[in-house]
Amino acid sequence: MRREVMTLCWGRWAALGALLFAVACESTTAGETALVTTFMEAAFDATPGGEFQLLGELRSARIWRWDRAVLLRLEGVRSPAQEGFARSALAEFARLSGVAINDAIAAETQNFRVIFDGSEAFLLGDGQLASCYATFRGRRDGEVTMDVTLSTARPESAQRCIRHELMHAFGFLGHSHRVRSVLSYLHNETQLTRWDKVLIASLYDPAIRAGMLRQDVAPLLQPIIAKNLARFPD
Repeated sequence: MRREVMTLCWGRWAALGALLFAVACESTTAGETALVTTFMEAAFDATPGGEFQLLGELRSARIWRWDRAVLLRLEGVRSPAQEGFARSALAEFARLSGVAINDAIAAETQNFRVIFDGSEAFLLGDGQLASCYATFRGRRDGEVTMDVTLSTARPESAQRCIRHELMHAFGFLGHSHRVRSVLSYLHNETQLTRWDKVLIASLYDPAIRAGMLRQDVAPLLQPIIAKNLARFPD
């Protein structure tokens, strides 16, 4: 399998009006159906309109998630408050996923970096500007490194987008706008919603492993998501 490099960012607004019809009502049954579709879109499919850059195929037949501990390194100039909210968000994802997050002992051992950068915005390869972005390098069935780059130029910008980028960094490499989620530019959420918690917990269900084929994951999702909807009630 070829090695992938992709950059995923928060803040794309183009063509969102056409997505309004896709917002599902949040009853339990509709929620299950919408979450299954959201999961499949965000975990496997990326729209070819530039939402992220990918060297290789835009649509992946395999899922990716952390099946090993995260070895974390924080880089760049940041205030104690900025480091604090980043670590708090990471701890939230660790609780939901069950992935252990440990500080890397040395730079060469890290597989996950949070990079604090003083730039107000970043010009990505497709010409769009972003206030933060995530970069995935590796193979969906093999070794992966992940970088999350946050702008510290404006106090609120990194806090607004860190959970969006962490959704990417924990396995949802695409986007979906069907439910209220930090992944969606339509809903503009900055804190994890109930649906986000269900998605993360479902991706990290013991029945799912990195590198599994789409057709093997799909039939597992309905009962897994139903279980996690009960786990995270309104």
